[in-house]
This record gives sequence, C-alpha cells and structure tokens, in this order.
Amino acid sequence: MYSIRYNLRQNQKCEEDHGMCSEFITSYVRDHIRLPVTHLTSVLFHTNNNPYKDNDLPVIIALVEPKHLEFNSTFLKILEDIGYEFYNRFMVVTLNVDMYPAWAGQFVPVGYTNTIQGNEESLLYVYPRLCIVNWNDHSHAAFYPSPHTDRTQFIFSKDAISKFLLDFLQQPNDYLIKTEHF
Repeated sequence: MYSIRYNLRQNQKCEEDHGMCSEFITSYVRDHIRLPVTHLTSVLFHTNNNPYKDNDLPVIIALVEPKHLEFNSTFLKILEDIGYEFYNRFMVVTLNVDMYPAWAGQFVPVGYTNTIQGNEESLLYVYPRLCIVNWNDHSHAAFYPSPHTDRTQFIFSKDAISKFLLDFLQQPNDYLIKTEHF
C-alpha cells in the first residue's frame, strides 16, 4: 500500500536516490503527523503554520472537562474509537473547558449568550459536547448533541456519534449553524 502511495519500488534503497528518499520520508511524516485524538490548544488552532491545517478535513472538537481526559474515561475511549474509525474523514481534538473557559464558551450559536442570561445550567455549557468546524471557518459549527437536546436524558455512544458523523458527511449544510466567532 505505501509503495504505491509513496512511489517506492520493492527492494529500493535510499542510497540509490537520496532525493526520492527524502521526499518519501517527508510525505510519510506529514501524512502521519497527527494522532487519532489530539489535545487542542489556542496556539495550535490559531497558528498559520499549523501542520493540521494542510489536511483540510472537518475538525471534531470535543469540549471536555478534565475528568473526560483521564486514562480510564469512557468518553475518551469512545472518542479514540471515533478517531480511528474516521481518521481519513475527520480530525478529532479535545479542548479542555477548564483550561480555556472563555474560548470554549464561543462554540455556541450566534446570540446564544444573550438568550441564556442568568441560566447557569445552559444546555451548551454541559460537557462533554462535540462541535464540528472547518479550519478556515470560525463562525459556523455543527453540534452534537443538538443545542436543543435535553442533556439530562442524553448518553454518548460510539454508534450514535458514528451515525451523526456519517449523516454530517452526507449533508454538512443541514447541520452547520452560525456561531459566535471562535
């Protein structure tokens, strides 16, 4: 498989063509630089030379509390499974809402903060929560669960997330809504 993608002939040695070998290594590293789930920081997201930006895949941002990032977290296990299953169709990152509360608060529909004044138990500030965004669009996102879902009855499952992602891939515009600028 790699020999076709990276134009490497069987039994070929780097000593025969240093330039080709360097190109092969560079291409391979760039294609495999990311993990199935990456922990997002503001610097990584907003850096122009970010290696992930070249990928042009939609980004699933899992807005999470620290407990969701623990090694034995059921949610993190589901997210890792999603990261592997959809590796070539989405990038999966986590955003720690305790570390970046103001930034995480921007991943809401436009005007949302004005409509919930004083309501500490807002649906969109209950975590974990998934947002699908594009690197080049900082004002639209798809949300899972939906902004209007009753979170008291909501349970994350790999199958439900997979179905949502497949539906999103079929009709992304049906799911993207205008958001605050993040």
